[in-house]
Amino acid sequence: MHPATASDNFSQSTGEMTDIINFLRNGEQRIYDFNTPWSMAIVVLGFLSAWAVTSILEHLGLTRHVWHLPLFFAALAVLFGSLIGLFFAP
Repeated sequence: MHPATASDNFSQSTGEMTDIINFLRNGEQRIYDFNTPWSMAIVVLGFLSAWAVTSILEHLGLTRHVWHLPLFFAALAVLFGSLIGLFFAP
């Protein structure tokens, strides 16, 4: 593989990643003709992250050690939403 090709692939993949980051750092995201507020996208990403973590913990059998699973899920959703919001603040 030629070195220029490897660097072109890297710049192309980082270019796609910066597009996603720039998309999340805007105050509003345009989805078709609807301007979605920044906070709505962050809440959805936090919810999906919490859902993924809870699903992984359930498959590993670790949720039996959690006292109240719905409360734990809500806390994870708030935690991930806050962390994603801090990282992608516009």
